Amino acid sequence: MGIFGYGMQSWFLWEQRPLLYNTHPYNNWSERAVEVPLAVDFLKRHATGKRILEVGNVLSHYGPISAQCPGVGQVDIIDKFEQQPGVINIDLMDVSHSYDIILSISTMEHIGQQAYGESKHGDLEAPLKAIAKVYDLLNPGGLAFITVPFGRLTYLGWLIQFGSKYLAALQTKFGIPRESIRTWFFKKIDMEIKETAPRQYWVQCKEDELRDTLFGSPFVLANGIAVIQLEKGRERRPNEQLSVPLRYYPPVIIGEFYYTPFWKKASDALGWFSASEAGFVFYGPYVTLRPQVYRFEVTLEVRGAGPLVLEVTSHSGNKVLWSRVLNSSERIRDLLYVKETEPRVEVRLFKPSASPCQVRVPRLLLVELF
Repeated sequence: MGIFGYGMQSWFLWEQRPLLYNTHPYNNWSERAVEVPLAVDFLKRHATGKRILEVGNVLSHYGPISAQCPGVGQVDIIDKFEQQPGVINIDLMDVSHSYDIILSISTMEHIGQQAYGESKHGDLEAPLKAIAKVYDLLNPGGLAFITVPFGRLTYLGWLIQFGSKYLAALQTKFGIPRESIRTWFFKKIDMEIKETAPRQYWVQCKEDELRDTLFGSPFVLANGIAVIQLEKGRERRPNEQLSVPLRYYPPVIIGEFYYTPFWKKASDALGWFSASEAGFVFYGPYVTLRPQVYRFEVTLEVRGAGPLVLEVTSHSGNKVLWSRVLNSSERIRDLLYVKETEPRVEVRLFKPSASPCQVRVPRLLLVELF
């Protein structure tokens, strides 16, 4: 990892048009690095003088929409839970006014899930129902612009990562006309290893290239996104009785090493950090594992002398679930069998000697298996 292998471009391409990455520090270690400029570009091209609805209060964190997109018409912002000046606290499903432009960034995947104020999980298809509602609210010829995480269909509790079959249900089950839907896809290739507004490297790609993309691995949060544009034509003809067989893959429990709450020494720009004393090189992030089989993958790169002890422990280190002694760089792919609920699970790297070395962990993944 390390964006330096790809150069340090300040822009990415959408349909061969260069757009500057969002470098505002707010929430910018996420996919907002590309979602915000994509949304602003869309508004500049389509929203002059139009009545606009933003579903989910996102763009205002980067400045007033009128300042980012001069010439836009009236802007209403709704957010069911976030209380901010100018934000209307209402459920999308209760909105009755129609709009020329509807915008939603990093929001649809959370609707109906346990996130941002929602106290209990409801319907796994709630994000699809919300997008169908957006289509219904558009004036004839109106446009909607929506971004969602995309890859392997995954239920994460606080969000749904969309997959191809899930996305297709907008047409097959919820009846949005095929000709009214356009999609684009983007894949995260690399990102800088720091926590404040890191530089990222995204490319536009084909839908199939994201088929096996996981949320939270190898990079923090979404590693692929779908951009959905709706154009209001004929009315929807939903087939609510249609049964869409969907397999929701289990979530990543521990993903990208550099963005999980591990304790770690300061690293350089490429992720190497020094371990010159005996003791723990890193430990954390204190998660709970339910009885299940997990896949454990680690790539550990070492410069200097070993040995190092890599462990997965629970009960704050008092119970060892998995352990291996390493004397040099190694790639590990193993299964972890958990027979009972294990609290405060950590991945620990211990250095028993004081001989100096450097360590980098470009991959550390713990994911549920069926």
